[in-house]
Amino acid sequence: MLKITICGMMAAALMTGHAFAETGKITVVGEGEVQVVPDAFEVLAVISEAAATSEEALRIVSERQAAFNEGVVKLKGLQTLGLTTGDVSVKASSECENEYSRKRVETVEACLPKFYFATLNLKLTGTPATEAGNLVSYASEFDTSGAEISKFYVRDADAARTRALSLAVANAKEKAQRLAQGADMSLGRIIEMSDSVQWVDNYREESIKVMFFEAQLPQNFIATAPETKTFSSQVQIVFELLENDHN
Repeated sequence: MLKITICGMMAAALMTGHAFAETGKITVVGEGEVQVVPDAFEVLAVISEAAATSEEALRIVSERQAAFNEGVVKLKGLQTLGLTTGDVSVKASSECENEYSRKRVETVEACLPKFYFATLNLKLTGTPATEAGNLVSYASEFDTSGAEISKFYVRDADAARTRALSLAVANAKEKAQRLAQGADMSLGRIIEMSDSVQWVDNYREESIKVMFFEAQLPQNFIATAPETKTFSSQVQIVFELLENDHN
């Protein structure tokens, strides 16, 4: 997909009589746009559990994490997978969580912890992007308090940016050539060029290969079809204009 934008045509104002071939120039702006379907995903999940003691809550969370890690690398359909852990926390809960509720409690014992809540944050990245929904479904089987697709991204974003930039340069040159021909002139060398690339959110992480033996499926299938990401580039190029020799 190529979008063309033409900015300020200053050729006429820059012409200076017979010396035009030496000092004439024209400034054009070209734009290029590339749309790419994301090929990777990031999923965030939280494994949590409440128990009478902090040790018990952490033990249960640890066991669920181990079971999760053992099964996730065997999920059918995944090609690559990266797994990292985030914050681990344990919080106590009682009948008086703040000063306002404390005023309504008659005994100190009522403010003692009633249970402990342990949480573990997980971040998973992988391919293909179409399997992100199934990974969320799999995470839900481990009593997670939350699992979501945080984003889809393009792994080789640099190639898309380079392609968009090439299209923008070609567009600028085509526009300048057309204007020069309309003025009965010829394009010379490039005097100046600058570009502006719109960066696209692109998370990168090392991946590990998934073990495909004993492949298993989540209980519920969730098909995902990510929207395309757009990589846009804009260049401003100043070309030298040369007077045609009609002799």
